[in-house]
Amino acid sequence: LKMVAGIDGGRCTVVAASSDPRVAVVELGPDGTLTNTSTTSYDTSSLSIHDLAIAPDGSRFALATFSADVPIFSVQRAKLVKAGSCTGAKKKVLSVAWSPCSRFLATCSEDMMLRVYDVGSGDRARQQVVASSTAAVPSGGPLTSMCWVGERLVGASGRDLFVFDGKSLEVRDAVYDAHGSSGVRLVSSGRDSFFASFASNAVRIWQL
Repeated sequence: LKMVAGIDGGRCTVVAASSDPRVAVVELGPDGTLTNTSTTSYDTSSLSIHDLAIAPDGSRFALATFSADVPIFSVQRAKLVKAGSCTGAKKKVLSVAWSPCSRFLATCSEDMMLRVYDVGSGDRARQQVVASSTAAVPSGGPLTSMCWVGERLVGASGRDLFVFDGKSLEVRDAVYDAHGSSGVRLVSSGRDSFFASFASNAVRIWQL
């Protein structure tokens, strides 16, 4: 469940995605009531939605749908509007993450490639790749969750965490066996030096 940080007339818009191809838009009123305003079935060839990332400015969100393309949507008047897509991956995209300035989108796919796209601002999606690197991390698998922490990009693979330079995408640091189980997910506020990792056995707070 992800929330778009946009308030219109005292209402906050919530975007929800689950393991099926559907994306729902719900309005949260000032009195706490929920109104389901739109449900869109995005064609993911019957594949599930693996990751959903909201731009920090609340203008757009991106989906990793186990396909090679990353669709980008905006929410206008509580309705979903397709704002573009990022292409170029050779295999399924597993994770997406917005930079703190909401201009760059990082993706990682099963082809072991980590890519950063310049998707512009507002409703513009230029889809220009500004950096790419082979994310063949020692864990032997692609990054299944990512988050930006300032100018650094943090990725999780298996039970391990990796810190990348946000421009060169070179690995700057690593924490092996950060959790006792795989499937680690990451979240951060984007702008400060803290981020959280969570798996089935624990939630941990880290500082770069």
